Amino acid sequence: MHTTPTTLMWPLLGLALLACDIDEPLTFPCDETATLAQVAGAWTLTGTAERNDCDPDELNGANIKLNSTMPLTITQADTMISMDSVTIGDSKLVLQRGSVEGDCVEFETLETSPDGTISYEFVGRFVEEPGGARVIEGVLKGDGPGSCTADGSFEISID
Repeated sequence: MHTTPTTLMWPLLGLALLACDIDEPLTFPCDETATLAQVAGAWTLTGTAERNDCDPDELNGANIKLNSTMPLTITQADTMISMDSVTIGDSKLVLQRGSVEGDCVEFETLETSPDGTISYEFVGRFVEEPGGARVIEGVLKGDGPGSCTADGSFEISID
């Protein structure tokens, strides 16, 4: 297995080097009964994922490092989170669905580019760290482009 650093072409995840089968629901330990997390702000994402089921086969097994190139502006109205779509070059990123329940945060994105369409699902937990830093940590998986699949973990820092 080898590691492939990836600089993200669009603010959240970058050009579709990462994807996963989203048939099984993602889970991550969180508390839906906790005080409602306030996650609005500028999100910066980092993470890793492993690629599988790709054609050509030599793309399989790569550890992909995610590093957002610019923060995304996320708004929150009660339990719903949203953002305006983002276009960079030929790629467009849309937040399809996002919600907060207690300290549990879930959202789905859709990226369209000349290389295809990729959907991602993120499930995590909001944490306010000592000193006031706000983060969301969790797991991700997605689907596309083509036959590639992947899953991994992520962290979002919120300013």
